[in-house]
Amino acid sequence: MIKNIVFDMGGVLLEFDVRKAVGRFFDTPEEAARYASSVMGSFEWREFDRGCFTRRKMVDAINARLPEKYRGILEELCIKQIYAEKEMPQYEEMYDLVRELSEKGYRLLLLSNAGYDFEFYSKKKSVLNYIPERFVSCYYHLLKPEPEMYRRFFREYSLEPGECVFIDDVEENVRGSIACGMPAIRFSPGFAPVSQLRRELAEMGVDISLQEA
Repeated sequence: MIKNIVFDMGGVLLEFDVRKAVGRFFDTPEEAARYASSVMGSFEWREFDRGCFTRRKMVDAINARLPEKYRGILEELCIKQIYAEKEMPQYEEMYDLVRELSEKGYRLLLLSNAGYDFEFYSKKKSVLNYIPERFVSCYYHLLKPEPEMYRRFFREYSLEPGECVFIDDVEENVRGSIACGMPAIRFSPGFAPVSQLRRELAEMGVDISLQEA
């Protein structure tokens, strides 16, 4: 029986599209995509999410190996403004889904790879008001899909993995969750309607309305 609904944050509750965010700095979408891939796939970005780099250290380290013409982009997004506050609006249909699950008594938790600036921008995302229990990677120096990330999460909140369902937009994170005993759904409003997630949750026995919110 599913008692606990566990959410990823970026890509599930909040829009997370680095290519879109950096698009205004480039002449073509292809250039923006290449830049976003080089940043998001970098060691430094992951270490920021792991809690081993500050934003300043991450930006300086990435910029040190980029052509000079690209060095102002992360400075603008991550230092002058906090990317997640300005570029990651919440998905309103997911807000409605989360609110409904909360009202029906489900225990809602967050399991996210994110850096220390989470404490700043999370206060401005109303969807997170319904999710008081938050396991954020930087505070534990762990990352999805590392098995210990899931195991520590279960211990921290005294969870039975089989009583949870995890919703994440990244296939590797979904597979990691399932390997550790927690059923999971790969989903993002960026590539599927929220009505599809509602159907998949209902099929797992979750009490959720099937009409689109």
